[in-house]
Amino acid sequence: MCLAITGELIAIEERPPAGAPADDAALWRVGLVSFAGVQREVSLACVPAARLGDQLLVHVGFALGVVEDTAADDAADITADKPPDNRAEASARDHSRVGR
Repeated sequence: MCLAITGELIAIEERPPAGAPADDAALWRVGLVSFAGVQREVSLACVPAARLGDQLLVHVGFALGVVEDTAADDAADITADKPPDNRAEASARDHSRVGR
């Protein structure tokens, strides 16, 4: 199983290697992403449309996509060990009734 988490894009930098063709500029974009205060550098090669302030879905150092605000809020709730919109609490109550 793979795990990808969301974080906020707080800085963007281009780091093309010497001699890299100009038309490959999107491949060398690197972003600084904040995961609940922990900052990591992430490749933005897969998300050329990413802009500062976007919530990104990140797996092993690569941003895989830009996440909509509502989905990012739910993911933040999950990673903060809180049920999003109390759905987990409702599910636990429903499952506690099984077998009665």
